[in-house]
Amino acid sequence: MLSQVGRAAHDIGLAGLLGANLFGRLAMHPSVTEIFDEAECGKLVNAA
Repeated sequence: MLSQVGRAAHDIGLAGLLGANLFGRLAMHPSVTEIFDEAECGKLVNAA
C-alpha cells in the first residue's frame, strides 16, 4: 500500500514538473519575448 502511495506521489510530481516546463517553453517564453519594457516583463513573469 505504501509503495502505491509513493508511486502516485512520484507520478504526480513528475507530471507537474513536465507540465511546468512545457508551459514555460511553449507559452511563457514566446509571450515574454514580445514585451520590450523590462518592468512589464517582470510583472508578467512574477504574476505567472
